[in-house]
Amino acid sequence: MSGTRLKNKEIIENSETVGKQLFRQAWNISQHLDISIKQIRNCNDLFHDELIGLRKHLRDKCEQIILLDCSQRRKAEELLWKKVFYDVIQKCRQQRMQLLNDEHTLRYWLDHLSVATDYYSKLISKMEVHYGLEVSRLDASSFDGKLCNIIL
Repeated sequence: MSGTRLKNKEIIENSETVGKQLFRQAWNISQHLDISIKQIRNCNDLFHDELIGLRKHLRDKCEQIILLDCSQRRKAEELLWKKVFYDVIQKCRQQRMQLLNDEHTLRYWLDHLSVATDYYSKLISKMEVHYGLEVSRLDASSFDGKLCNIIL
């Protein structure tokens, strides 16, 4: 086996090992998030600093995996969407009346949706650079403020 092939194989194996380690860490964070979210009684609690910090930590771990050349990328992307963004959206949708009657919580929720949109736009840009891709974009401003109505 030539030196270049051997080096490439080592890089791939190292990426796999790192990807698996990062995914285990991400999975542990997601389990902690699950436990915390199950104990929440109202939407406002989803936006406490501790849970926001856990979601950011999980988001960063998943992003590291997505940008690695490893087999864990798909699982990391699914974990990122579900645990960092979707679970919060779903929990608030289940408590729709509280959300609509509490302007403070509604603002947090709308901010969460905006952060999700911005994050994925930036992630796509990073992936374009990292993988040499060109992805067409959907401009979120074209919804003219109707995003809340679409999701609720």
